[in-house]
Amino acid sequence: MGLIMAVASADGVQKSIFDSFLNNSRRGARNAGETGGFLGVAGYLGALAVRFCEALVEFGAYELPLAKALSSGSKVLIAKFGEAPAPIVNREYIFAHSGDLGYFSKIGANGGNGPCGGSDKFLNYITMALEQKSLRNYRESILSLCGRVESQCPGSPLTFVLSNKDHLIGYCDKTGNKLYYSYSFGSFVFCSERLSGTDWIEMEKGELIIVNKNGSFLEECQLNNI
Repeated sequence: MGLIMAVASADGVQKSIFDSFLNNSRRGARNAGETGGFLGVAGYLGALAVRFCEALVEFGAYELPLAKALSSGSKVLIAKFGEAPAPIVNREYIFAHSGDLGYFSKIGANGGNGPCGGSDKFLNYITMALEQKSLRNYRESILSLCGRVESQCPGSPLTFVLSNKDHLIGYCDKTGNKLYYSYSFGSFVFCSERLSGTDWIEMEKGELIIVNKNGSFLEECQLNNI
């Protein structure tokens, strides 16, 4: 299980949102009796998706790479805190999920039969569905894909955030893994927990939200509306 956060901002991502995210993450780890956790952060250098940070928080090793991420000029940053925190980077896509994706026994990485386990394979599955599609087709493609997985693999936690460089997408699954969003901190923010210092809106089960890289709200839709 990992905490996820994704930020889109026209004026650059503020350090305060990461401070709040780390405070929540550390508190959650302590409450769970865990001694520490890793912070992973990914974003963009121009058109190139890169992983800026993958470091153990307790020893402060994250501070320099996080500072580089915040000063990089990337309008989108995605973060994950946990045992296997690093957001997955594949071409222009960055992906992070909340929960254990496990093995999709009926849906293979290429959409056919065979087991498909792990974040990287699920990201491949999503990107294949979006390949060469315009933004107006993203809604139908993503919700159809998630509906298929959730119907054939009941209980698979699919709450995730995804960026294609120009847009940021958040999806809240139907298993109870929560996802929230906020317009505060001078940015649009998705997070798997409410952070202090701002008001949050809890997404509905099966809800999809798309914003552009500047944090402007584009589309909100639900799985049962397609």
